Amino acid sequence: NGYDRNDLMLEYILITLLNYCWTDDLDYLKPLWNTIKDVIDAVLRQHDDAGLKLPYHSPPSGYEGFSQIAGILAKNERYEWMLRLLLSGPMYVPTTVNTFDALSLIGIATFTSDLWIAALKVAMVIAERLEGNYVKKLEEIYRDAVSNFVKYLWNGEYFDLWYDPLTGYRDKACMSAALTGEWYLKVLLGLNYAIDREKVLSTLKAIHKYNFKIWEGLLNATYPGKPRPALKGDMKYFNEVGIPYAIGGQMDTPWTGIEIPVATHMIWEGMIEEGLKILKSVHERYVSWGFYWNHIECHGHYMRVLCSLLIPNALAGARYLGITKSLELNPRICQESFRGPILAPGALLACEYKINKEKLTVHLKTELGRLTLRELVFPALEKASRVSLKLNGTKKMCGYSCEDFGVKVSFETMEMVEGDELFVEILLK
Repeated sequence: NGYDRNDLMLEYILITLLNYCWTDDLDYLKPLWNTIKDVIDAVLRQHDDAGLKLPYHSPPSGYEGFSQIAGILAKNERYEWMLRLLLSGPMYVPTTVNTFDALSLIGIATFTSDLWIAALKVAMVIAERLEGNYVKKLEEIYRDAVSNFVKYLWNGEYFDLWYDPLTGYRDKACMSAALTGEWYLKVLLGLNYAIDREKVLSTLKAIHKYNFKIWEGLLNATYPGKPRPALKGDMKYFNEVGIPYAIGGQMDTPWTGIEIPVATHMIWEGMIEEGLKILKSVHERYVSWGFYWNHIECHGHYMRVLCSLLIPNALAGARYLGITKSLELNPRICQESFRGPILAPGALLACEYKINKEKLTVHLKTELGRLTLRELVFPALEKASRVSLKLNGTKKMCGYSCEDFGVKVSFETMEMVEGDELFVEILLK
């Protein structure tokens, strides 16, 4: 029943499968698997107007567009407000609104297209475990979706905000949330990107270059080389549709719930300075305003900023996956001697990570909750000569292998409860 929101259905797939990958709770996933398949079918049936295997935004796809129509049709202010109410919900007219509900996206948009291809990629991975004969269908959809996404939206530096293949209209704004789907895949799930990594890095660099403003923060989107309403007053978007580009509009303002995941994505990809600048900006702005625990987006206390819980893991280069009982560690800061917290589903860990030319030592302590482990992965290592593992001072049998993605240490499944300490030593020579 969320046909009007062509981003929420994609996010439903991602969040549902993310929870499964983090917890390995098959009893949770099985009752939801058919609804995931229904959602995939519904997106193609209801939102693929251009036949490109990508979500399509029918104009006007934002509330500002509806407001403009109301202003044109209404005889006076009273009727204008009545029309705005009638046009602002799915119970009255078909809409294709997304979380940027006052930023009109038309045709195929980078934000929703990338969420979609990420959702398809994760669904393929899970389908291999649950329903192998469904994989081929997903692969065909995924292949066409990725190809058309790059073909129509990549401009050589970043992905355009949107392009309408039915009219030929295009919006060349650079959007900060453009690659949220790639962030899900790489940072949260440890999968390969759906698109070339070079394009991801180029887009992240463009986002920082064009959208980050000292003191203001990371704006939701900007037009490179074009004026902004905040500095020049109300104007029209720099595309063919003529919708108002207003002071204080969603494009020309920052949302911390977007700034933080973009910053963690940058940090994960080695853009440490850029990512930390964004996080520092968020911190300093909200401290100075006295709103540190009340972040403003649609309204106060907006929940999207809870993604800040990912900041410690981004700094630690840490990622836990319940489906493999695997914890990856590769600190992005203080790489030779790191100390900090790690958050995993159901557990809070304290981590000490020290490395030199001769060895790597890691100390993990469960401060809260419990965590099931059978693998540790260290991407910073290319080789190892010996590995030792101790749980609460007792030596445990373990093996290791040198893979393309680093050194993997394997052992019998262990349950780390509150107060347990795990010590790992890896000799490198």
